[in-house]
Amino acid sequence: LLIYSAGISFFSAISYITIGRVPGYPQELIWLLTDGKFGYVGTSDKDMTPHLTPVIFIFDGHTVFFVVSKISKKLRNMRHNDKIAFLVDMRDPNNLYYNRAVLFMGRAKIFGLLDAVLNFPRLLRVRRLFNAKYPEYVHQYKTRRELLPRAWRTTLFVSRIVVGIDVERIVYWREAGSEALAETTMVCSITPYCSKVATICATLAAFCPIAT
Repeated sequence: LLIYSAGISFFSAISYITIGRVPGYPQELIWLLTDGKFGYVGTSDKDMTPHLTPVIFIFDGHTVFFVVSKISKKLRNMRHNDKIAFLVDMRDPNNLYYNRAVLFMGRAKIFGLLDAVLNFPRLLRVRRLFNAKYPEYVHQYKTRRELLPRAWRTTLFVSRIVVGIDVERIVYWREAGSEALAETTMVCSITPYCSKVATICATLAAFCPIAT
C-alpha cells in the first residue's frame, strides 16, 4: 500500500510538472474562460437524444470544470456517453458585431470519491476558484441551504459532482464584422496524448488552421 501510494504521488507530481511546462491558452481564450459566467454543456443519452443546459464553471489554468447535480439528466447522459460539447459565449447586446465564443469538444471526466482522494489538492483549488468567481451564488446556497431540495445543495459528492473536460477539439470565433471575416473561426484538433497532458495546443495561431 505504501509503495502504491508513493507511486501515485510520484506520477501525480510528474504530471503536474509536465502540464506546467506546456504553453497555456491564448490570452483571448483565457479572458473568455475567466470573465464568462455561464457555459452550455451539450450531452446525449444512450439513444443519442441531445440535451443542452447552462452551468456555472471555472478554469484552473489547464482544465474547465463544472458542477452538476447527482440526479441531473446531463450526469446520467455523461455516464452513458462521455462525449460532450461545452460552449462559452460572450457578446455585447448593444453591438451584435462584438462577440467572442469558444466551443470545446471532448470527453467528460467525472470525479468520484477515489478521484477526489487522488486529486485532493487540485479539487481544493477548484472549490476555491468557484467560491471566488461566484461569491453571491455560494452565499445564497449556504444561507438558504435548509430551504433547498437536497439535490440542489452544493455539498460535493453528496448532492453535486465535479466534472472536468478532456478536450479533443476546440473551435474559437469572434466578431462577425467584415474586417474580421478573414479570421472569424479557428479550429484546433488535439491528439489524445496531448489532451491528457494539457487542454489546448500551444497557440491557436500556430496549430489551428483557419476555417472558411
